[in-house]
Amino acid sequence: MTTALETLRSWVGRDVLYQGRRLRVVELLEDIPDARLVLEECEWIGRQVQADQFGEAHRRAPRIWTLPVHDRDGVSPNPLLDEIVLA
Repeated sequence: MTTALETLRSWVGRDVLYQGRRLRVVELLEDIPDARLVLEECEWIGRQVQADQFGEAHRRAPRIWTLPVHDRDGVSPNPLLDEIVLA
């Protein structure tokens, strides 16, 4: 039987549709207290200026979303994950 985290691991590197945007699943952060799915915008539209460690803007970078894997109770799946469609 596959767990939710195993399923999410298989999404890494794949394109998905989320809230009308085409995104790529970049990473699954499992080693933090609350696991998160990291999504990156695939298209150039909407790229934002990214600041370096000193707060100075040097380049445009894709927008990044991090979605908690679990709901507020820490056990149930986050309902936002139901909105993700594999492309």
